[in-house]
Amino acid sequence: MTSLNTKNDLNLPTYTDIEHYKLFRQAGQKLCDELAKKFLSKSVLKECGKKLGIFKNNMMVFDSEDAMSVLFDYCLHQFYVNKLSIAERYLRISPPDSNSIEYEILQSMLKAHYSIYIAKEVFENKGVLFLDVLHNKKVFVIDLGLSKTAEPGVVFAGHLLPLKTFYATSGGWLPIPTKQLLEEQIIPTIDKFLNGQFGSLSKAHEASFSAQIIRILLKSNVWDNFGYGNS
Repeated sequence: MTSLNTKNDLNLPTYTDIEHYKLFRQAGQKLCDELAKKFLSKSVLKECGKKLGIFKNNMMVFDSEDAMSVLFDYCLHQFYVNKLSIAERYLRISPPDSNSIEYEILQSMLKAHYSIYIAKEVFENKGVLFLDVLHNKKVFVIDLGLSKTAEPGVVFAGHLLPLKTFYATSGGWLPIPTKQLLEEQIIPTIDKFLNGQFGSLSKAHEASFSAQIIRILLKSNVWDNFGYGNS
């Protein structure tokens, strides 16, 4: 018999999982604000902005507030000093209690990865089952917003954070709005980095890969063009 929290052998998040996700998301926003204040200096933002193609003529050029969120998300996950990410540096300087939600979030950030995700099934008030293209595996993402707006077939790019047996999105996900863009620019970029082999990229390669994908998508005005659904 299939329970309320399973479907075709797929384990779905329980009420407890959803409540933990809400706490994770709320505390995560606060923690990321703190990390940004401590580590995202003007020089860091400038360096990352150049990589994403949004620092031009000695100034940041944001087409939308979403672009600013993407920049901060990229910095928090892909900016390294002496091979240490911002989360690693924070854990060394002022680690929170190991039983705290903040510690869990930082550990999740250490395990986060950037990929392309294709929505396979949507479960209202729970989340979305995605195909993680780089790793060629299905992942269940708890996201209450996407559970109400996403449709099977939509494609996103961004960081994914492990959340116990499920996953959560970071704050910088971008939609890939058209099949033409996916086929002509995104897939060739994937092929270039993977060389026909599914799997995780090294830190350096992931930073370069994510920067290239973000540059492509920001140039394409993705938020204005999003909405092809199953087509």
